[in-house]
Amino acid sequence: MKSRRNVFIYFVAFTLLGCYMSGCRNESEKNRTGEARALFEASAAMIRSYTDSLRVAKDSASVQELTDHFENAIAKLNFSYPPDTDVALSEYENDTLAMLIDRYLEARQSRLKELHLATVAVKTESEPNDSIAKE
Repeated sequence: MKSRRNVFIYFVAFTLLGCYMSGCRNESEKNRTGEARALFEASAAMIRSYTDSLRVAKDSASVQELTDHFENAIAKLNFSYPPDTDVALSEYENDTLAMLIDRYLEARQSRLKELHLATVAVKTESEPNDSIAKE
């Protein structure tokens, strides 16, 4: 009889301990999910902002400067959150960030190409077409 009571007490104690631990775990997961969401929103806003700035950059030096600032800013942002916060991002959030980064890279390459073509066009137009200049 006493043995059954001890087993029952241990069973209840372990059940309560398990419930308590799962409750704590869920709260930390909620907090981690909230931090991951904040990281996602800040990252997405930053990527969009730098993408827009790249599209109106005046020259290749400006593009390079924006690229350097972006790399430093995104690293600083990621380090401002606890380690492995990005692991808590949802699949949708990861896909969205990947898409935004692709757009950023496309905008950068496109702007550099436009600036290069504009430079080539200016050089071609400014070169004289007479035979003396070609010699």
